[in-house]
Amino acid sequence: MKRFTSAIFISAFAITVACGPISAQDAAAGKMVYARKCQSCHAADGNGNAAMAKALKVEIKPLSSADVQKMSDADLKKLITMGSGAMKPVTGLMPADIDNVVAYLRTFKK
Repeated sequence: MKRFTSAIFISAFAITVACGPISAQDAAAGKMVYARKCQSCHAADGNGNAAMAKALKVEIKPLSSADVQKMSDADLKKLITMGSGAMKPVTGLMPADIDNVVAYLRTFKK
């Protein structure tokens, strides 16, 4: 029985290592979610929709800015799910969607 248990553990470990992390972030999938949920305010290029910023009377920081890029993944996830100021919480996203959007946001880094 001990050998059987060890064999199962080793097999599971090998599969996990071979397949990579189960919750790996996918920037390409994040780009699709971004286009549906974020682009109307943040623009396709991440520099902010000037008309939306004017209508809301806010500054929309470029997603490539140091202020945005220095935020931790956890802080970005919180901002997405809870909102802040004029930014309303983004609804209808699964946890994997949020992870993927964060991965996509990192592609804006200069």
